[in-house]
Amino acid sequence: MKLVVGGERVEMDVVPQVMANASSVFRCMLQPDRFAEGQNMSQTESFIITLPEDDASAMRILCDIFHLRSKEVLLQEMTSDTMANLATLVDKYDCAAAIQPWPKLWLSQAQSQQEQSNVKSASLGEIGKWIHISCHLGFEEHFRQCTSALISRASSTDFRQGPLLLDYRKLSQSLQSRFAAR
Repeated sequence: MKLVVGGERVEMDVVPQVMANASSVFRCMLQPDRFAEGQNMSQTESFIITLPEDDASAMRILCDIFHLRSKEVLLQEMTSDTMANLATLVDKYDCAAAIQPWPKLWLSQAQSQQEQSNVKSASLGEIGKWIHISCHLGFEEHFRQCTSALISRASSTDFRQGPLLLDYRKLSQSLQSRFAAR
């Protein structure tokens, strides 16, 4: 199977069974007679799935992890922006369990690069990005610190503008309702 990812249409060769084992979304998508992707799988030897909305570099990292190509996952290139893109894909494809223990390694790399700034001095946009990352990659303590900072510092106006609005919309509806209630 070939994935064609992002606006730049990066092609990635993957094994359908590996993708299905790693992600419940791919598992469902690749069932024969359920979705077009599954029908294509049953009709031909090789087929293409186009994922134009996904970040190609983040998808490449996920595919390398799923296919046990650990040497391809470069920790020194991990940034908070890449982690945010990964968090989006982990949520979208429901594959948090399949990428363990990588998130802990990524967090330690971001901390060593001092990209994860002190929550007290971070901008609201940066806090929003780290809430998104922490929520989907399972950083419970960091999630608690960031949400506390957001609740104590943000106003309702902050949620209607700029990067905070974009990161806030990436969180689940149940989390959004908790912020709105407070």
